Amino acid sequence: MKKLIDLYTKIQKFEKQQEGIFTTNELSVLFDINNPMLLNKRINQLLKNGYLKKFIRGFYITDGFNIELLSRKINPDSYISFGNILAKEMVIGTVPKFTLYCVKPGRKRVYKNKLGTIIYLTILEKLFFGFECKNGINYAIKEKALLDTLYFYQKGIKYSFNIFQDINLDLIDKNKVMLFLKKYKNPKFIQFVKRYLYAQN
Repeated sequence: MKKLIDLYTKIQKFEKQQEGIFTTNELSVLFDINNPMLLNKRINQLLKNGYLKKFIRGFYITDGFNIELLSRKINPDSYISFGNILAKEMVIGTVPKFTLYCVKPGRKRVYKNKLGTIIYLTILEKLFFGFECKNGINYAIKEKALLDTLYFYQKGIKYSFNIFQDINLDLIDKNKVMLFLKKYKNPKFIQFVKRYLYAQN
């Protein structure tokens, strides 16, 4: 038990610095355990005693973890977008706190458990733009977040907000949206965005 308390003390020491997120490799270094079987045993003991919680395989969290940073750690080639950004920029009201929508190239991925949900929707490489890095996390700018929202709305994605009633377009730079729209080649989507931007009253 003393050994377990010692390991938990190490976690507590670096919990703030890690923003409540530890990968298997980080725990290996922190505990100075190179033996995979022994490391797995110690992690399981910590999980059983509630000192750590498992998010997905290889990623462990403590209370108050930063889900935005976790999304970047799970997939570095991604950025946060959709309602999460629109809410942050006060373009819409609040969205579910522990549901995070991200964009990445490649295949769609959904990681869900009682601690939170991270959804990675996928786009073509040429449409992977319009974001900036802050504190090691990629965030879409609000105009790209709106485009992402509309793009996947047309693909059948449902949101917790109504795109026709809950989005304050007065806070959106429509010229910037139109500039970004030049990168999209689907005529149906282009016309949809134009109507959405300029037919809303």
